[in-house]
Amino acid sequence: MKMRKVLVLSVSARAWHTRAAEALRASAELELPDVQALHLDVMDYASATFRRLYTDAYITLVNKHPALWGMLYQLTSDAKSDATMNKVRRSIERMNTRALRKRIAEFAPDVIVCTTFLPAEILVNGR
Repeated sequence: MKMRKVLVLSVSARAWHTRAAEALRASAELELPDVQALHLDVMDYASATFRRLYTDAYITLVNKHPALWGMLYQLTSDAKSDATMNKVRRSIERMNTRALRKRIAEFAPDVIVCTTFLPAEILVNGR
């Protein structure tokens, strides 16, 4: 029987994303003997500048300016995919996550599970 591969992606900007991802990985391997599961933290494969800006900005906004974070979240959520802001953001994400996309291709997962929006967005827009 062929081993199925499950990849779980998280972002360490907040600990619960990482804990959820690790719990999913461990459960998959424990409960499904034909599954090889791997957990990757997106920030381990991002450039140092991107990692610092992304995690520091996120933590600062959530902790010190939650209303601003809510407004920015809503703006990006409501923006059309072809809006200039989204095109620029996707380009920055693609440039700063090449190593992640390479590692994903090397593992060649059958299924990918994301514990937060950033890795899913990178996967969809990284083509």
